[in-house]
Amino acid sequence: MHLSIRRTNQNPIQKLLYINNHTFVKFVEKFVKPINDKSSNIHENHCDVQCLLEQIQYQHETSIKLEKEL
Repeated sequence: MHLSIRRTNQNPIQKLLYINNHTFVKFVEKFVKPINDKSSNIHENHCDVQCLLEQIQYQHETSIKLEKEL
């Protein structure tokens, strides 16, 4: 991080005035939290869909068995 800030600050067009370790850490924390929340949400949705698909598969197999019995 230090090297990238130093390189950026050497360029007068892209000068970063208020970047230090603390502000960078805060930025990362604010960035990582929504990403983790979204990932958790996606995982929950995946599990729900997987369970639903298993239920559908079970219903399908049951319907095939019932058709054969008739």
